[in-house]
Amino acid sequence: MTHFDIYRLQRKMIYTPSILSSAIPALLSVLAIWPLFMIYGDYQVMLYSVMLQAVLTVVTSHLVCQRRYSLGIDKTIILRALDFGWPLLINNILLFFIFQGEKIIVGRTLGMEALAIFAMGFTLTLTPSLLLGGSTQTFFLPQLVAAKEDKGRFDRLSAATFEAHLFFATLFVIGVMLFEDPVIHLLLSAKYAGLIPLMTLLAVLQSLRLMRGGSSTIALAIGRTGIATISNLPRVFSMPAAWFAASHTGDIFVVLWIAIIGEMTGFLISIFLLKRQADMPLARISIPLCLTLAILALAGVQTVLTRVETGSPLWSFWTLAPIFVLLALLIFSMKDLRHYIAARRTWAPQ
Repeated sequence: MTHFDIYRLQRKMIYTPSILSSAIPALLSVLAIWPLFMIYGDYQVMLYSVMLQAVLTVVTSHLVCQRRYSLGIDKTIILRALDFGWPLLINNILLFFIFQGEKIIVGRTLGMEALAIFAMGFTLTLTPSLLLGGSTQTFFLPQLVAAKEDKGRFDRLSAATFEAHLFFATLFVIGVMLFEDPVIHLLLSAKYAGLIPLMTLLAVLQSLRLMRGGSSTIALAIGRTGIATISNLPRVFSMPAAWFAASHTGDIFVVLWIAIIGEMTGFLISIFLLKRQADMPLARISIPLCLTLAILALAGVQTVLTRVETGSPLWSFWTLAPIFVLLALLIFSMKDLRHYIAARRTWAPQ
């Protein structure tokens, strides 16, 4: 029942209604937690808080709209929507298995205590990565759609979109590496200290998905909605291997490494399909892409060394120092994104 006018306005680069319809309900639902706790004091606090956010989202979307809300049936529009949207529907089904699959595996094979730690880490890394990816897609998608008929402009915007996703993915991983310890102790206390060694790998996993958001955004702009669906399949197909590994090793790290391999495979498939179906100029993004993958690889190395050299600060310096050097090179190599920022008014759709 949400008023879709907020999404129409996004296509005109008008984001205030969308921001208000997201932020106000979220804020009020959080503020409602304390009085709800005083009334119920159990799981109903979460239930009614989520329901309140949903209701307020509907109300706010109608308050900030410009057009009158109406319902109608148009066979042509429905068929166009089904043709464009059925791969996205399948993709959302796959996403359900992806976001819940490893949790089910960990809970079923390693127990509820391991599940509590894993699920909390998954939430702490997934939520900000979805926020970064969704915001970047919302910003660039209308511009890419408007530039479809101009190949040169579209290629520049595509490269800038891809580089923006790479940049945020890299910053996210580095941020988790630097602040995982104090954030977990501040937010969750010592009870979740076992989560700290997992956080960097979880950040790498979500960053690979965030990187894939660049391919998905460009594919959506040209109507290639099946690319996102196909690129999610490797992660789904990795679930049986993760289940087998967890059952035989009892190690969450093995589950995470298998998930990372599946996510990396899906990312490479998305690039291949984008190049094949949309003639994506991969040469423009090859250097930023290689530097980003190198940073993620060093983050993985840090996780391995943490398990081997626990308590020694030496490994931290010799992994973090190269990462910051690579980050500087990455920023310098992102020519299309830097040019876009410098000339954003020229590139913005009219």
